[in-house]
Amino acid sequence: MKFLVFLISIIFIGNLNAKELENSDYKLFKLFIDNLGVVNLDFEQTKKIPNIKKEFKNSGKLKFIKNKGLIWKEEAPNNLSFIATKKCYLIKEGNEIKNNDNLNNLPHFDDIKNLIDKILNNDLSELKETFNVDYNELINNSWNLTLTPKILRIKKYIKTLKILGTTNEILNIEVHYVNKTIIYFNFSKAKVFLDDEIKC
Repeated sequence: MKFLVFLISIIFIGNLNAKELENSDYKLFKLFIDNLGVVNLDFEQTKKIPNIKKEFKNSGKLKFIKNKGLIWKEEAPNNLSFIATKKCYLIKEGNEIKNNDNLNNLPHFDDIKNLIDKILNNDLSELKETFNVDYNELINNSWNLTLTPKILRIKKYIKTLKILGTTNEILNIEVHYVNKTIIYFNFSKAKVFLDDEIKC
């Protein structure tokens, strides 16, 4: 489920209504949203677990199309893809496709699916009820967002989501869990684009 938390933040960023940012201090963030359309990124993920010296790493690609959906594809060490659209969600492990029935058995998937559904349909009410949002602009034309859960069932396992970006790209995301596990996502422009269609 670790990558689904990341998806929430990506979809949130891609679907914020520009009207909500007018007459606000979100100037750089609004430029980022205006520039966002089709995103192809490579990512590296590092997971740090308290009291364990070893860091767990994986890598892959992300393809995001504004108002349509996304593909999250882990390539190493696992061969795992997640596709989210307004119509459905799929997980693909190797060549095996797991549909919504399989996903419903995953911990907390109902909460995450409900949030993703609303945001893909440009309904931000649930997001605002679920997270406190803290926004800052930095001196190097970058911005950061910190999302802190308000709802107890999410606060039980997620402490904060921290997102750093510029007017053109997302640079990194940190997911801080209550158990002190931290997952870092670092992004770079994709060397090879994902050819997969965002459909299911």
